[in-house]
Amino acid sequence: MRGGSGNGGNVTLSTLNGNINVAEEIDTFSYSGQGGSGNGGNISISTVNGNITIAQPNSLLGLSSFSKDESFNTPGTIYPSGKAGNVTVSTLNGFIDLRGYVLAYSRASSGNSGGGGNVDFSAINGEIFVTGIDTDSFAHNTNSAKGGNIRLLAINGDIHTERLSSGSINVQGNSTDGGSISVISTGGSIFLVPSSIYEVRISSASVSDASGNSGNGGDILLSARDGDIVGISFGPPNLQSFSAAQQGTSGQGGNITLEAKNRISGLEIISLSSTGKAGDIQIHGFGDLSVANLSILSALSSPFTYPFTSQSGRIIFTSTGNLTLNNSRIASTTVGSNPADDITITSAGTTTLNNSFITSQTSGAGDGADITVTAQSLNLLQGSQIATSTSGSGQAGDITILVDDQLWLSGAGAGLFSSATPGATGGAGNITIDPDLVLIEDGATISIDNQGTGRGGDIDLVAGDLVLRNQGAITTNTTSPQGGNIILTIQNALSLQGNSVISTSAGTPQVGGSGGNITITALSILSSMAENSDIVANAFNGTGGNI
Repeated sequence: MRGGSGNGGNVTLSTLNGNINVAEEIDTFSYSGQGGSGNGGNISISTVNGNITIAQPNSLLGLSSFSKDESFNTPGTIYPSGKAGNVTVSTLNGFIDLRGYVLAYSRASSGNSGGGGNVDFSAINGEIFVTGIDTDSFAHNTNSAKGGNIRLLAINGDIHTERLSSGSINVQGNSTDGGSISVISTGGSIFLVPSSIYEVRISSASVSDASGNSGNGGDILLSARDGDIVGISFGPPNLQSFSAAQQGTSGQGGNITLEAKNRISGLEIISLSSTGKAGDIQIHGFGDLSVANLSILSALSSPFTYPFTSQSGRIIFTSTGNLTLNNSRIASTTVGSNPADDITITSAGTTTLNNSFITSQTSGAGDGADITVTAQSLNLLQGSQIATSTSGSGQAGDITILVDDQLWLSGAGAGLFSSATPGATGGAGNITIDPDLVLIEDGATISIDNQGTGRGGDIDLVAGDLVLRNQGAITTNTTSPQGGNIILTIQNALSLQGNSVISTSAGTPQVGGSGGNITITALSILSSMAENSDIVANAFNGTGGNI
């Protein structure tokens, strides 16, 4: 259409008692080929007692309300697009089944784009099935408006979905904020499992692809406090909120929160900002929470090739019962000058890591995130690690273990680690431990390895009993003038068995250093000479510490 287009009309389907079945696509839009487009119309579909089914054979589209202007090649003219309409689908007693996509977007080729529409699905007593929702605002030349908000709410039922997207995307101008995304099942579970040709992705973003600035990524909430959150992770991150500006400044990444009772699995979560701060990532369990095949990346990587100097946000895990992490990774990375926010893990019962990793790393001037674990007991098994490191001038984060009963480290590669790489001017962090019993066995280690020029961190362990057996180790190594100390305060017995070691080392055959001291206070120290366990302070090329 030339000369601009008007607004799309509103569409309403409503019944009090009965099902609503739609076998064709429902569209209301404003489109202009030259001259600017108006607003898309609103779509409302509702029933009190009945099911809502929208399925068009051989099509991925279900509902669409959009505003689109394609006046791209008209010299000297700027034509905006209007706002997309809102889409509301609701039932009190019944299910919602939309095996297709809901589009509520605004696109502008030459002028500003309007806001994306808000999409709200609610089923009070029933399940929700929806393939995907897109509420983006996209502008090619000028400014893009806010992405629309998305909410899926099932009070007594499960929610099944694959792709939810709300963004403010701009090619050459400024973008504003991505919309919020909420998926809430108060009495059921959330399933993020692909049934179409597309991979699962829930995304809220603000992106400026050239010289403009970007706004904030929107917040994302997945809540199933009486159920599970189940996904299948493959390919790129499938749960993400970010702000990215190629040449300008960016806002903050959005906060991402997951709530479940017993299970969260199969998700890769990322929050980041190219020049600002990543959002907080929170996982809350309302029972004995098992987390499997989960990856959390705060300011670690990006789907873009932009230069990133961002600061990681907080990462928080809580559980009202036990907390178990299987084959999972939690990572905080900071590359700029601002310090990272902390990682905190809190459970009322036992926290167990199986082949899982909690890491904090800094490569810039900002200090890395501290890691704190609070629980009744903590088990690190099958090579699981809690580790901090620095490769820049920032300080590696500290590790603090606050457990009442037992700290159990078992297996080769498992343990608590803090390090500074060669060339780093920041130092390794401190490791502080305060349980009743510490058991380190089968090649597990508590270690500080300071290969840079900063001060090495200390290992400060207070326990009722400390047992090292079958090549268990507590070590500090340094090439700096200030090596880390080992301070062991044991109320009862220190037991070394089966080629275990407590050691500080200064330097390497090529590089000098000053080793830390070993201070042990214990009622008794138990070790057999035949088992070849040692307490040593070595100096390969430098000054060794005292015992």
